[in-house]
Amino acid sequence: MAKQGSFSVKKSLAKLNKDLSDIPTRLTAEINDQVKSIATAAFGNIQAKAQSKLNTTRQEYLAGLKFEEVSPHSFMISLEGDWANAIEGGYGGYDMSIRMLASKALVSAGKRAGMPWVQTSKPRKDEPPHKFAHVPFPQNPNAAPTGSDMGTAIKAIRTENAAGRLQKITSIFKDAEGNAMQGEVARVKQPDKSPDLIKYQNPSQTSPGKIHSIYMRYRTVSAIGKPWMHPAYTGLKAFEDAEREIEANLDQLVKSLI
Repeated sequence: MAKQGSFSVKKSLAKLNKDLSDIPTRLTAEINDQVKSIATAAFGNIQAKAQSKLNTTRQEYLAGLKFEEVSPHSFMISLEGDWANAIEGGYGGYDMSIRMLASKALVSAGKRAGMPWVQTSKPRKDEPPHKFAHVPFPQNPNAAPTGSDMGTAIKAIRTENAAGRLQKITSIFKDAEGNAMQGEVARVKQPDKSPDLIKYQNPSQTSPGKIHSIYMRYRTVSAIGKPWMHPAYTGLKAFEDAEREIEANLDQLVKSLI
């Protein structure tokens, strides 16, 4: 269900037991311009709050925002889409693994390219067949420093190359002939037993000599494993702020005209 906010001077006039007939006709165009300016400013504030407070959900929320003139002196701001409205209003915690394991996505690269991302395990004596998938978590050695400064930690890693010598994981890995290797070129075990850090290299098809490097860690989601709980979210509540702002500004506008 779409979230809607309809804003009109009629509501503000009704609070004072007045209607549009109490406003001089010569001011009609000016009123419409001012109401539109108030609604437009509020719409911009909703967008600004989404830009500053949301991250991965920002684009879907902004794509659902609509602004339209319903009639003279009346404008509507709406938010379309179930997920966009959940972001606005908030939601409880939920198990992400249920949705993940229902995915029909195909693997896009590597040895399993073109095959279903979600797999089914082989039967074992101690456990029945079950769905599982390896969830990729990209790692960026060039990311801006954070509290854990993961980028610096990756740059400090040294691992064995094809010649059996240690080299920085961020350097290009080459084969015995000195050519840049392709695919998985390094796998580093982590001392804290967290998932291995894997480096992939892919020579550019358009820029000879240029090598694209990707660093990845994988975690396994399983139908018999622990749930992947997404925390509850209280909601952006940008519409609540906008409604208060518009109502106050419209009330002030009406009082200045009658």
